[in-house]
Amino acid sequence: MVSSCSDNDEKELQRLREIKKEMKERCTKNLRFLKSIVEDIQPKWILNGHRRAFEALFREKFDSFKDTFSYNMDRLEKQLDKKELHECDSKTYFNVIKTQFEKFLYMQSSNCLDYETHSKVFSQYASRSTHWFKSDLICFLDAIEKDIDVRAHHEEALRNKQEKLKKEEAMKTRLMKKSCRNKKG
Repeated sequence: MVSSCSDNDEKELQRLREIKKEMKERCTKNLRFLKSIVEDIQPKWILNGHRRAFEALFREKFDSFKDTFSYNMDRLEKQLDKKELHECDSKTYFNVIKTQFEKFLYMQSSNCLDYETHSKVFSQYASRSTHWFKSDLICFLDAIEKDIDVRAHHEEALRNKQEKLKKEEAMKTRLMKKSCRNKKG
């Protein structure tokens, strides 16, 4: 009975480790997609119209946006690459990235007189409409956030299971020692 319980526990630990690995890979994959989206929106030419369109739609200079994005993306990647996820730090870097995009995502055309013009210029150099760009962006941001949450949940379950098994093993060892002492005495 004890060995089957131990086998089940070991299988459960292995399952949790596999999920942890899968979630780490999914996070990395979604981060790569998000990076590629940002590469798509980089004004490819140093034409003032493209820079103005970006700045009007994102309400930030591209170089500043890119520097902040790159810095926080690097930090988030480092957090997600760690053996153990630090959920709080990962969420902090993710939220900074998400905040950068929220200016663009939730901007209404009434907020900017030249919204339509800037959207057309943006669509030309980004090779996708602002609507589809926003849709893709929301999809990847949501996926990354969900991946961080799910990974944190599974890592916590794995830690709890490991601690439980460690305590059970310690209890078995103490009982064995006590049993040995009782037999000798």
